[in-house]
This record gives sequence, C-alpha cells and structure tokens, in this order.
Amino acid sequence: MVIARDGYALSNFHVVLPCGRALQCGMADGRVYDAVLVSIDPTGDVALIKLFGRDDFPCAELGDSDQVRPGDWVFAMGNPFLLATDMQPTVTYGIVSGVHRYQFPAGTLLEYADCLQIDASINRATRAGRCSTPRGG
Repeated sequence: MVIARDGYALSNFHVVLPCGRALQCGMADGRVYDAVLVSIDPTGDVALIKLFGRDDFPCAELGDSDQVRPGDWVFAMGNPFLLATDMQPTVTYGIVSGVHRYQFPAGTLLEYADCLQIDASINRATRAGRCSTPRGG
C-alpha cells in the first residue's frame, strides 16, 4: 500500500523477505516500479519500501484503526505467491471479523499483536479464509 506520493509504501515482512534489498512492485495501472527495502519489523510482519520512477504516486490516507469495527468492509490487493505473472494485483473483499486480536508465534518470529481479523481471502484458495492484518495496515 503506497502511503506517500513520493513512493513510500507498506508491505509485509514475509512478502519482501525473499526479495532482498531490491525488488519490483506491480501497480494496478500495469506499470512495474523498481523499489528498495527501507526498514523492517520482522516480529510485527511489516516492511517499509520506497518505489522509484515518479514523485506523484497515488497513495492511501492512513486512518485510525481504533475506529474500525466488526462488520466494516475491507479490501485486500496484492499478488500472492506471484500467481499473476503480469504483476497485476488481485482484489478481494470481505468484512472485519474482530478487533484487538493477538496471534501467538507458531514456530516463527511472527507475532501479530493488536490486529484486525478479517475474512477476505488473501491466499491462493478460492474459499474465504480467516487472516490477521496488523492494526493500522
């Protein structure tokens, strides 16, 4: 999710980890941009990246995750497992199932604290799955 017009974007640590410090990001308009990893929070599964190639990226305005309530609509966009070889993101939607959730680490570093629980399918399965997304993301 691009959060600043100059190309700063948030992603998940587990998504960018295999890419190393340099990566490419496909946008909904079909363009692919070079990017670099700026900072990571492995435990919270968050990464900050910087896209290059323009200074006027469309960006999302971050909201107050404490205002989110169960039943609110959510959308998820991305390219899970690089299934879209043309780098076009997939889009799915669902609802917020719960707020202020905690997921214990299960054999990994990842610890999801104070999360929003959503039912939008963000995996390769066609059925809706339960997933946790860090609050504020």
